[in-house]
Amino acid sequence: MKKKTGIIILVFILIIISMAVIELLSNPLRKPEERIRADLLELIPLGTNLDDVISIVEHHESWRVFGRVHDDVGIIMGPRGPSIGIPLADEVVIGEKAISIHLGQYLAFFFIQTDVTVYMAFNENSELIEIAPFKSINVL
Repeated sequence: MKKKTGIIILVFILIIISMAVIELLSNPLRKPEERIRADLLELIPLGTNLDDVISIVEHHESWRVFGRVHDDVGIIMGPRGPSIGIPLADEVVIGEKAISIHLGQYLAFFFIQTDVTVYMAFNENSELIEIAPFKSINVL
């Protein structure tokens, strides 16, 4: 009887591990930021017009523009990662316009939530010139 119970527990553990591996491998948001950037550039290449980018985002079921279109500042690249706002002395501004897009979120270990946001910079002609994904982690 103990042997049968042990086998059932082992099978249960293997099923849980398999489900976790499948989730890990199938969720594109779990990819490294560099890979997310490369995937996005295949869908939205540099040079794409701002209005076209917004249209693509609006037609994607889980993406959303976070906040507003910033037509007065580009994205800020600094040691803390990309952002939009007023740059500090050690940060570089890319572009003349910017938007941030929330791609989604995922959980790790049932209580660590990771949000994936991408910052996009546009030149004065509203053409995409940079994409900078960023993952922020919150403990629930």
